[in-house]
Order: sequence, then C-alpha cells, then structure tokens
Amino acid sequence: GSYRLTTTASGIAAEPGDRPYWMLACARPNTPEIGRLDLVPGRRARAEGRFQVPAGCGGQYLILVTRPPVAAEGMKADVHDVAIQRL
Repeated sequence: GSYRLTTTASGIAAEPGDRPYWMLACARPNTPEIGRLDLVPGRRARAEGRFQVPAGCGGQYLILVTRPPVAAEGMKADVHDVAIQRL
C-alpha cells in the first residue's frame, strides 16, 4: 500500500551528503530498500515523503541512517518526531 512518512528535526547539516536519512526497507532478506527520506536543515524542519510498499512485504524496518561526519567534532542533531500514515 501507499504510506506517508513525516519527520521533524533540528541541527541537521546543511550539505545534502552529510545529512542523516530515514530508510524504509522490507523485513525480508535480500530485498531492495523501499525508499529514503533525507532530514532537512532548519529549526524543527519538517520533511515528508511517500512510499509504496510492495505486495509480499508483510513487515518493514524504519532505520535512521547517519553518515560519517566530515568535521572532527562529529554530528549532533535532534529528531523531534516521526510518523507513518497509510494513504
């Protein structure tokens, strides 16, 4: 079915390649990811994405993926909320 993923976060890196992202994946082994949603910079910035879960994918994982920081001090960010809604 069709789903919408929304999230709000603060302290996200300005460069797209440095931003963490949500990845939605089927729980079955050896299946491709369903989609990604980058967190966006700004104070309590909202990001939204729509995903189509394929037939036969009865369970999914929602994974927050962080990328190695370029700066030596590392990365710090706050995720305020995340929601998945069936469309």
